[in-house]
Amino acid sequence: MYERDEKDGRVCCIYCGRPSRGTYYLDGCRYEDGIDLAHVVGRAQMGKGIEKNLVSFCRQCHQMFDNGNNPEEQVEMRLFVVAYLQNHYDDWDYADLVVKKEDMYG
Repeated sequence: MYERDEKDGRVCCIYCGRPSRGTYYLDGCRYEDGIDLAHVVGRAQMGKGIEKNLVSFCRQCHQMFDNGNNPEEQVEMRLFVVAYLQNHYDDWDYADLVVKKEDMYG
């Protein structure tokens, strides 16, 4: 995901363009300081932890996306994110982001 969301070699918030303050590794995992991975379909709504369900946001945009108090802006952000992901994945489908019962119970 980080490579997908890079601009000029730095991971950036896909919405406002704010760049990461740096890269660090912890227990073999890569992190970008100042950048959060946000779920399009949240985990509480059974969203999968897959690349097509995650985008890079700065903390301010992540807060607006998840808990903003301006419904119009939240809708605008969601439409932007969907278009962004559709632009990067030809087969992107919102339905594929949600865990289905058959995935859980076989």
